[in-house]
Parts: sequence; structure tokens; C-alpha cells
Amino acid sequence: MAFHANCFEESSNLAIINANYKIPRDNPYGTQLEELLERLLTVDYGRRITIADVIMCLSCLFSEQPLPKRR
Repeated sequence: MAFHANCFEESSNLAIINANYKIPRDNPYGTQLEELLERLLTVDYGRRITIADVIMCLSCLFSEQPLPKRR
């Protein structure tokens, strides 16, 4: 939604399940949003960030601070 396009190849369910996505080269949001998306779309749910982590990352993004290290 952020890129006004489907980032998953051909809307494939398999691509979604496997977190196989592409971020446009002309991404206007920077690499930190890419990192947040990677953390959100991690296939291994044990490594995926929690809602508390999401809130902390968003706070860092809005205050132009680096994202916290992964747990």
C-alpha cells in the first residue's frame, strides 16, 4: 500500500506466505522502512517482531532515529 502497487509477485499466495516481495527502487521512504517491512514480514514467526517492537520502530522512524537492534 505504501508504494501504490502490489509488492508480491503476481499476487501469488505462495509469494505472500514465503515473504517473497520486491520494494520499488524509487522507494521514497528510505532504508529504515524497508528494514521495518522485513521485520514485519519475517516468515519465522519466532523471529517476527511484536506489536511493542512495531510501536518502538515507528517511534524511531518518526523521530528520525535508527531502528533498535533486533531481539
